[in-house]
Amino acid sequence: MNQARIVGTLALAVFVAPACSSSSSGAAGNSADGGTGGQSQLGYTPPTDPIQDGNGHTLKTFIPPGDTGSNTFIFSISGEANAIVGYAYPPFDLSTATYMVDGWNWTIDRYIVVVDHITLWSDPNESSSDQSQHGSQVAHVDGPFVVDLHKGGPLDGKGGAGEEALAIAAITKQNDNGGAAFDPSTTYAFGFSTVQAPGDGSAINVNLTADEQADYQYMVNSGASVYYHGTATWAGTQSGGQMGFGLCSSDPQTTRSACRTRRRTAPAERRSRTPRRRR
Repeated sequence: MNQARIVGTLALAVFVAPACSSSSSGAAGNSADGGTGGQSQLGYTPPTDPIQDGNGHTLKTFIPPGDTGSNTFIFSISGEANAIVGYAYPPFDLSTATYMVDGWNWTIDRYIVVVDHITLWSDPNESSSDQSQHGSQVAHVDGPFVVDLHKGGPLDGKGGAGEEALAIAAITKQNDNGGAAFDPSTTYAFGFSTVQAPGDGSAINVNLTADEQADYQYMVNSGASVYYHGTATWAGTQSGGQMGFGLCSSDPQTTRSACRTRRRTAPAERRSRTPRRRR
């Protein structure tokens, strides 16, 4: 059986607030140290509904980080353009688009991820070839944050046009280094983990609505950290068409109903990278 391979993309970007930034008033947001809600795009609150995890708990209410002032870090999340538009076939641009080479046109209507343990370290340039080599941990903020990346957000993604992002958390000081202020002349490393959907009441519902409650409960029961839901339509020129999709996972599990697919990937992963500065 031939299979098309699905490669989902999850990007967590960092905004470094410049010295001229000012704080705005509002409720305390998802900051490791307080933060302010604000009314800017950094303070955007997506529509949500109460979500039950299937174990008698309701997911926690999300409060956006808002504008946290100068020399602070704000973290936004994006599934890049494919999380919103899917994987079109034929592709709009053979040289740049991500698509199924064997002719499947796949639209996405849910792309739920669980992100946790956003962490900052010192000395990100210890090794030019190994991003896991860095200095000591200086700050962190925990979720876990449950986000449907298909819904996008009011911010531009790292890749620019066509990508949408949503601010989910902030770190305003080095809370693992005696509460020291961040040095605007210093570069920091950052990373995050995708974790299994918790069923213990600890998860924060960033933007899930009532029609996604069953999906989240499916993730909890399956031990999944990432969940795709969409429709695959055969649009190729080969006769017969191929059935099924491969996953970039050591333990893929998929349930299928005709051309409608549900999929989950269980393994959690940590990613580390150097923050991008925005001035």
